[in-house]
Amino acid sequence: MTPYQQDLLKSLKDPCKAAAYLNAAIEEGDRAVFLLALRNVPTEVWPPLQKKAV
Repeated sequence: MTPYQQDLLKSLKDPCKAAAYLNAAIEEGDRAVFLLALRNVPTEVWPPLQKKAV
């Protein structure tokens, strides 16, 4: 794993940053970009993200 990837994963543990990251991926309009972004968001972030989405 590169230092960039390590920093990205560390920052995406914050639900607000993860939501912004996913929103930016959606805005790209490319399904592949969004799916890659989903893979980058750590699984422990999903419960707080789900609460934000409601």
